[in-house]
Amino acid sequence: MWNPEVISAVHPAVILRYAATAADAIIEQRAKGGWKKLRLQHINTGEANLAYTSLGSGSAGADFVTAIGFDLPKDLTFMAAELGFAAQSSLVVWHRGGGASKATKAAAVTLKKCAKADFQLAYVTAAAGGGVTLLGEEGKIVPHSAMRFSGLKQGAGSASVGVAGVKGEVVAVSFFVEKAGAGGGVVSVECHFASSATMVAAHSASGNSCK
Repeated sequence: MWNPEVISAVHPAVILRYAATAADAIIEQRAKGGWKKLRLQHINTGEANLAYTSLGSGSAGADFVTAIGFDLPKDLTFMAAELGFAAQSSLVVWHRGGGASKATKAAAVTLKKCAKADFQLAYVTAAAGGGVTLLGEEGKIVPHSAMRFSGLKQGAGSASVGVAGVKGEVVAVSFFVEKAGAGGGVVSVECHFASSATMVAAHSASGNSCK
C-alpha cells in the first residue's frame, strides 16, 4: 500500500515514518524539545513526518495520512503517489487550527514553510467517489483511529461510519461534502452517548444523524 522507496527517492533524508498512533507523541515531544528521541532522519532542510492509518479494507475502506512539518525552510509538496495513493487520485486535505476546520479537494498536499514553534499539520485521504468523504473526529491529533471508527461506508451523495464511545461522551465526526461549482465544505455530526456503545454517524442529502 504505502511505498517508502518512492517517498524517500523524491524527498531524500527528509521523511520520518510512524504509525498514526505516534503522531501525538511526535508533536508533544517536539514541543518539549525532546524530538531527538523520536528522530529517524533529520537534516538542515527540515523535518517532515508522515503517519498512516487505515479504516476497513478494499473498496469499503479508506486510507489516511497525517502530515506534520517542522523547521521547513520552504514549502514541501507531496503528490498523491508519494503518499501511497493512486497517482491520479483527488485528495481531500483537512487543516485545523484557530478554531476553524477547513478542508479542500486538491491534487497534492503542501506543508508550508515554518519555524520551530509554527509546525504544519494536515490530514489527507482520497476523495470518495460519491462526493462525501470521512475526515474524522474533531479535536483529536489522530482523528481517524480504528479504535473509534468502524464500518465505513461512502456511497453516492452519502457516507456513514460506526463510532465507538462511552456513557456521557460527545464525539464530533466531520465529513467533507463536495458542492457543485463551490468546491466543498466541512459538515460536523455530533454523537451523544447515553451509554457505552457504537453509534452510526451519517451524512446525506436529507441531513445529518447519529443513532
